[in-house]
Amino acid sequence: MSGLWTSPRFFAGKPDILHVADALSFSLPLMNRGTASADNVLITDITLDSASRLLPAELPINLGNLALHNMSLVNARFDNSGLVYGAKHAIAISGTYESRKASYRFAVDRLISIPAIVTPPVKFLNARVGVAKQQGLTSYTLFNDEMPGSPHHINAFSLEIVSPASSIGAPKGWAVETDHRSYVLWFTQEEKNQHHVRPGSSVEGFEVRSAGRKSKSRAFTVASWDHEHNAAGPVYLGALPLRHEQ
Repeated sequence: MSGLWTSPRFFAGKPDILHVADALSFSLPLMNRGTASADNVLITDITLDSASRLLPAELPINLGNLALHNMSLVNARFDNSGLVYGAKHAIAISGTYESRKASYRFAVDRLISIPAIVTPPVKFLNARVGVAKQQGLTSYTLFNDEMPGSPHHINAFSLEIVSPASSIGAPKGWAVETDHRSYVLWFTQEEKNQHHVRPGSSVEGFEVRSAGRKSKSRAFTVASWDHEHNAAGPVYLGALPLRHEQ
């Protein structure tokens, strides 16, 4: 058995799809149904026929290692111009992976039927993220652009990352959860919510230091807490522009 060739084999699972007024989003399971682990999986292209991709803003995406019989989700959003309700369109995903000390290419595709447009399940938060970069350190600032008097205060910031993070900083009152490779989640824990980002204000100090020579942006989520109802509030979804370190 030791002389038999083993290799990963990629398969596109059934995606979850959300079709709103101006965009179609999907979350597609990328599965490894081969006979070996796929290491350092990079997604280099995501298409939905001729539709324009909105997110991820830049490629490649590093999914890390994909063990045998495991899966990882590939998320994307496309402009829905030209997409027709009920019509069939093809999602195509391609990339590279490493196995047995060599690099290989892969490609998968899956036909989907375009669902009817629906109202978004959540109200979107009025927020934005500022970014500054210097010598391997990327700093983020959260801006709460809700109108004065709004009960929605920012309490969490989740960022997908490409280059492995060597260190991560957080503002006072914020905690961090991360795998140092694919995501960073900042969140507040205090009961009095005194470190939430209130409407009309901003908070800086969200920092990621990477040893890589360049940093590609990824999607992010800014979440809020509704102080009036003491419950989860609306979120803001976006992606940062591509930045290169000089």
